[in-house]
Amino acid sequence: MLTMRAETVCVIGCNHGIQKTSEADLLPIDDVAGVRTQRLHFTRLLQATITEFAVQFIGEEWGLTQPSVAEVLSDQNGIPWANINTALGDLNKMGIPLDYVHGRYDEAAKARWTQLREEFMLRKIMESRRSAQRFMVICGFLHFQPLADKLADIARRVQAIDYRTLEWYRTGIFSDDD
Repeated sequence: MLTMRAETVCVIGCNHGIQKTSEADLLPIDDVAGVRTQRLHFTRLLQATITEFAVQFIGEEWGLTQPSVAEVLSDQNGIPWANINTALGDLNKMGIPLDYVHGRYDEAAKARWTQLREEFMLRKIMESRRSAQRFMVICGFLHFQPLADKLADIARRVQAIDYRTLEWYRTGIFSDDD
């Protein structure tokens, strides 16, 4: 694992639904206009962050086959992108049940499994960033603060961005806004 200290890391917490580029899974009862608006604002936030911090690498917790907004932006901006999520095989190797977040497990076990996933993500970031001095990490709100805290050990500056504090954010658009 690289131990070179990074200059700046921007950690952006998110709802995984806002990362999507496709509307294929939306239902007629969904607030389609709200989803589109939130995703547009999120895209603008990511692009502004890329520009402001001269981002050289993007690491993202992503679990779908379709490209995420950040992956599309990485292509458009010529920035390396890596999926830092734990794949099903990784979870199996670590002994983490696939349904651990919503399954009926005691809170101590859930916390331990969440921490294992965050340590995995940190290793993936360190391996994938190579020599990038300014990079962005996008992860679900569950991992947002713990990853920001862990990244503070390897970066001179950590900019934690929680879009739920921004004026454009509206609650209830996505089901897992916590």
